[in-house]
Amino acid sequence: VGGLAEGPVRDKILAMLMGESPYREEWADRLLTDTIRKIYRKWYKERHRVLRRQIVKAEEDGNDELCARLIREKERLSQEEKRLA
Repeated sequence: VGGLAEGPVRDKILAMLMGESPYREEWADRLLTDTIRKIYRKWYKERHRVLRRQIVKAEEDGNDELCARLIREKERLSQEEKRLA
């Protein structure tokens, strides 16, 4: 909000941020929890994608040590993801 120019749009956003929530408290908690869960899922999905790509490259390059390390990282990531689910 600090980067917005003074005016009605900025004032409206500030009023919405500072005003009372249109959601009941239990809904707001649920919405926040669901949003955080979606962010985590998206992050894990992207991290798995990056690791798969790196594993393939390490295999193509014949770098067994790197490949093994990346596979361990992918397994650790999968376990971590299961614990958070």
